[in-house]
Amino acid sequence: MKIRQRFFGKLCSVGRDIKQFEKDVYDHWADGYDRSIWIPWLNSWVDGFAEDIPQGCSIVDIACGTGNALLRLAGKEPCLLAGIDISGQFIAIAKDKLSGLPVDLRVGDAESQLPWPDATFEVAIMNAAIHHFPDPEKVLSRVFQVLKPKGRLIIADPFFFFPVLQIVNSLLWVYPLNGDLSFFSQRGLRKLVEGCGFQNIEQKYAACFARYTMAQKPHPMECSDII
Repeated sequence: MKIRQRFFGKLCSVGRDIKQFEKDVYDHWADGYDRSIWIPWLNSWVDGFAEDIPQGCSIVDIACGTGNALLRLAGKEPCLLAGIDISGQFIAIAKDKLSGLPVDLRVGDAESQLPWPDATFEVAIMNAAIHHFPDPEKVLSRVFQVLKPKGRLIIADPFFFFPVLQIVNSLLWVYPLNGDLSFFSQRGLRKLVEGCGFQNIEQKYAACFARYTMAQKPHPMECSDII
């Protein structure tokens, strides 16, 4: 992971680090983002994992984009919808799209901090997002903090068979297209989530060529039992 961070640091040494690169890409793309051919596919992932989100819970979307996932989950009648994204243009569109709903949207870098108190949310989702973070362990540690005990993490991302995954990631090492940095295998994602303290990990079908990993933040009493 440190090798990857050093690589992307060198890649953007001409004046913009990788975070600024991603912000610029999505600010520029914001007005046309919802017309992208990928949006129906990404929305189908949300429909795929929505069955694992309880009614009336509090939900935070990490790298929420223009708010499409939160809008689709509004049917769960959540007590709170929240989202964070590095792109201010994305958040502006999301605010318009979600007006009238109990929503708290913030501009920010989820790796640096999440602007909510610890143990705020019952569900945290990352839809097509984990592969954008140079340090995914750090962002998952932030998510762990803001989830309530027994809170649920859901990560949905593209699913690539071997050797396609290796080929795609090799190309992204040369150039992080649209801020895509590195995709995980199912085994790699499970190991990442488990290493960040989550338990009861399940991996399920979300849509064609997409899977989601679901995990739970343990209750403090369970952690003490393990220790």
